[in-house]
Amino acid sequence: MVAFAVAYLGKAHIYWVTSGYSQKSFLLFFDAEPSEEDLTDAVIDREPLFADKDGTKNALRKAQVEGNRLFVKLDGDRALSVTPFSPDLDPAPVFENSDGHIKGAWLTEPSTRTRVPPFLARTSYFLFSVFGIIARLLLVRWSWYFMLARVKEFSRAIEGK
Repeated sequence: MVAFAVAYLGKAHIYWVTSGYSQKSFLLFFDAEPSEEDLTDAVIDREPLFADKDGTKNALRKAQVEGNRLFVKLDGDRALSVTPFSPDLDPAPVFENSDGHIKGAWLTEPSTRTRVPPFLARTSYFLFSVFGIIARLLLVRWSWYFMLARVKEFSRAIEGK
């Protein structure tokens, strides 16, 4: 019964996402199918190079309200679009203060993600729960067995045999 509850209540939408900023990969869990904005927020939360995560998310929301995109300039040749991925937009921006086109990258894009199907996630939750319960039951049984054997030895030692 517990295994069914874990499989039903567990976050079934799982993504393995690689950040365009640090190139680190993160395992992200969601209750429902996430939007691009949800994925971007989750990567911002886990990205170690963003010192002020809430400030970054607030700057992103402000840029979206103004109809702009949020960019982080990585170096003289590269910039990172922190804006949620959109196939209609080019991630390579042209900055007003630069002489040319700067190579851009998305914080997260579909080609850097692996989606675990919900059925497979729920099945995994169920199997891990079942194996966990079985392992705990066996551990309790073995611990009782060895503990009772030690009690018998201890009682013999007290009796002086």
